[in-house]
Amino acid sequence: MHEHTQRTLCRLGFVACCILPTLGTLGWACRLGSSGHVASCEAQLVRRLGLTARIGAVEHPRPGQTRMCDVVLAEPETHETVARLPRLEITASRRGTMVRLSEPRIVATALAGLWIRLNQQLAATDDPLRLEAKALVWQGPAAEYTLNNIAGGVSFADKIGQAYLSFTLDTPAAHPVRMRVVRDRRHAPAHVTWELQSPEAAIPCGLAWPWIDVPSWMGDACRFRGTLRGQQSGAGSRTEIVGHFVEVDLRQLVSEHFPHHLSGLAELQVHSARLVDGRIEQLSAAAVGGPGQVSRSLLAGGWEMLEMPAGPLPPPAVDRIAYERLALAFLLDARGLVVEGRCSKDLPGAVLIDANKVLLNRPERPQSVASLVRLLCPPTPHVVPHVREAESLLRVLPLPSTPVGAAAPAIESSAPRTASAIP
Repeated sequence: MHEHTQRTLCRLGFVACCILPTLGTLGWACRLGSSGHVASCEAQLVRRLGLTARIGAVEHPRPGQTRMCDVVLAEPETHETVARLPRLEITASRRGTMVRLSEPRIVATALAGLWIRLNQQLAATDDPLRLEAKALVWQGPAAEYTLNNIAGGVSFADKIGQAYLSFTLDTPAAHPVRMRVVRDRRHAPAHVTWELQSPEAAIPCGLAWPWIDVPSWMGDACRFRGTLRGQQSGAGSRTEIVGHFVEVDLRQLVSEHFPHHLSGLAELQVHSARLVDGRIEQLSAAAVGGPGQVSRSLLAGGWEMLEMPAGPLPPPAVDRIAYERLALAFLLDARGLVVEGRCSKDLPGAVLIDANKVLLNRPERPQSVASLVRLLCPPTPHVVPHVREAESLLRVLPLPSTPVGAAAPAIESSAPRTASAIP
């Protein structure tokens, strides 16, 4: 072969094997760093999450891996910031997608639609996904909480989608909290079940915001340890609770919602609670609290509305009375309310005491749900109860099992309906 031809072939090979690939790589790198590629990544996040996304920069450290920096997610309608992610890494492989978050901050007040988006995610795709983060800051309306050792993901099998999440509180070595959501697409409409398990770690109730506003009823310091389970289908929703609430603020529970005063901290042990479509079907629990103060109106109402024997009431000019201990167990369902006093072995049946003086005793017989409503929302001088407070109670309290117009059977005859039946 002529020398000139050899040189020409070498030059063509150099251009084809070196210069063109280099130019292609440079062009690809310029495209990845362009605003158009950033906008494309933002559009992918919008399609996947249903939130508007703003990305500061996009990198590709290795094939199949995308690193996004300074990511801000927001509600598409209100433009409220939902999350700030200093770094978001997405790695795609045959086994699925791995998402790693670096120091994310979640704004809970803007997360009202998260349950709907998670349900849609489980319905729309069969791609498995895993999630990891060393720590996450959950910014609630009244406080911030740090979650550690976060591990979660989404998996699919036989038309059943499952989302799971585990994390620890306080320290990385603490006991884990586990959550799970399962969507069964074999039914029409699909059945959704969820579960939260925290048998050892006490979870701040503020983490339930915005789905359940526990702090507005039990206080910002309230914590929960136990198990919650729920199910949602075409027939409605069902929730079960077993666990222990600590640092319950009685002032927040009573004084902030009803025209009575009750202060002090309490613990609430829920042996069994069942709610159907948001209404209590059965609640068996025990509470211990004090010391604190109780209003004269609440003592008088307990005696008048719930037939709870009370000690001598103070003069009308004295509105609040100090108490030392509150202790009771109760069972509430459609048949009524059973109360057992547990303040002291020396004072059997005592529900509320002060220095061994009984302020309230247990009622001798079960009471109706209507009597409980009249206690918490007493009639005004015009014989009209506090309508707004009564309405909120009637939406969640059990409905009486007796049909309208029928003779009401004695509640005592519906066994077991005695205080000894309460755990």
